[in-house]
Amino acid sequence: MKCSVCINTYKRPELLKKLLISLINQKLDDDITFEIIVVDNDPLKQGELVVKEILSNNNFQIGYFTQPEKNIALTRNIAVHHAKYEYICFIDDDEYADPLWLSKLINCLIKYQADAVFGSVIPYFNEETPNWLKEIEFFYRPDESTGEFPKFTRTGNCLIKTKIIRSIDGPFDLNYGLTGGSDTHLFTTLLQNGAKYVACKEAIVYDFVSSERANIKWLIRRSFRTGNSYTRRAIEFAKNKFTIRTKLFLRAILFLFISLIFMILNLPSRKRFINWTLKLIGNIGHLMAVFNFHYVEYK
Repeated sequence: MKCSVCINTYKRPELLKKLLISLINQKLDDDITFEIIVVDNDPLKQGELVVKEILSNNNFQIGYFTQPEKNIALTRNIAVHHAKYEYICFIDDDEYADPLWLSKLINCLIKYQADAVFGSVIPYFNEETPNWLKEIEFFYRPDESTGEFPKFTRTGNCLIKTKIIRSIDGPFDLNYGLTGGSDTHLFTTLLQNGAKYVACKEAIVYDFVSSERANIKWLIRRSFRTGNSYTRRAIEFAKNKFTIRTKLFLRAILFLFISLIFMILNLPSRKRFINWTLKLIGNIGHLMAVFNFHYVEYK
């Protein structure tokens, strides 16, 4: 079984190196081989020296490509275009993989006869990050059991059949290239086309939460964008757009006020207060998407 592991990178050379080393050190069954595809979205090509260093010390298949335009969907499409094998894995450049990561994904896909498998993402932080900030629930994905349907479908840790992902033009929608959410948009499209997804709890990657993310300002922006992107997709995929807009508008208003009430009630607890604040911000994002405001994250 052969797999193409696709990485999109942007100005994270040290983390990219850590990721590549974790991939080279994968413990695999004899019938599993893989290549690595790195697409660098940095015009300065900071990832190129990292790839050359890894190649100079290892006999491994690593393809390095550049995509200077600021558009995450386009960068992902370049990676898919260059993938040669029957399965494609996606992992982010600020993550590194457990030694059994790839074998767990592949074996899970075979066992459950799935089209795509989504693994676990465990955050880790700088030492100076306050403990209360580490406990903010936004940093953590649901802990689903293996074989269950995954609540979140993103490129941060997944394996998918190449023929499935290439059944969609693009396949990532360039309209989501600056707003974010092109991965969730694609996986929603494939799901509606009949693709089968399962979670794999044992396929673990570790996600570095840098100081640029471990702060309230970033959490507020990302909560707004997540809510905004969710409602944008819901409207796009709906058959009756007026009906869904009305439902989403009323839902956002209701949960906005509920979030506000729980914010006030949880003022004595900094962690719970922030969690409810982020829920409120997310509902504002929902509300703005109803009126066709789409937040641009990658400026």
